[in-house]
Amino acid sequence: MHEVGYVRDDEDEYEVLVIGDETAGQWLEIQRSFDHDEQDVALGMDTYCLVRDSAATHYGGIVLWNLADDRLTVHLTGEAAAALDVPRRIHFVVDAAGQALVREHLPRLLSS
Repeated sequence: MHEVGYVRDDEDEYEVLVIGDETAGQWLEIQRSFDHDEQDVALGMDTYCLVRDSAATHYGGIVLWNLADDRLTVHLTGEAAAALDVPRRIHFVVDAAGQALVREHLPRLLSS
């Protein structure tokens, strides 16, 4: 079972949905800043950021996500999968509380 957490930090102006396995030390974070400047826009960083295990990052890259029963499936672009060094399709098993967090926050994090 994967753990799901959500943090909103109004002082630092960001929010993040974290999905992972603490025992294995494997995490996927979907982060979004509340504000973007001209440089962010110019660099294509005016969207959400994917972070794997606090090491690899990629801006954007989720093509599709699906939550069916206790299984969350995230489909990535080839570029995002390569940058994060993960398969293009990632599966997570999440409990009812995690499912509620995903349904509540993931659509907004991925919106433009």
